[in-house]
Amino acid sequence: MGRENIIALYKKFFVKIKHKQARIEVDFRVIERQMENNNATDIGYYLIRFHPAEDAEEPISEFAGKFVNVSRKNANGKWYLTVDTNNRSDTPFYYNAKPTPELYYGRHFSPLTSELHD
Repeated sequence: MGRENIIALYKKFFVKIKHKQARIEVDFRVIERQMENNNATDIGYYLIRFHPAEDAEEPISEFAGKFVNVSRKNANGKWYLTVDTNNRSDTPFYYNAKPTPELYYGRHFSPLTSELHD
């Protein structure tokens, strides 16, 4: 897809939110990390909560997805993201993800409803 296309895609997404006078919140739950030499792969779930403009009279909504990020450490010891991919998933995957010691586990969100599916 290329860097410029990815930047353009995200800009378009944020312009739509701004145009609607809405806001979003995002959190992540990393459930697995694979380390090999100078490469690290993180796998987890994200949740995006959409807050419409107050005068829109629309409910808060949310959507979730699964992500895989691959990072590589360069000769100077700095980590750089080399692969970032994601796809949509049902929100219970985010809420039901179990914490893994020493990995980021977002606790920012409570479910919008009390009903979670296993």
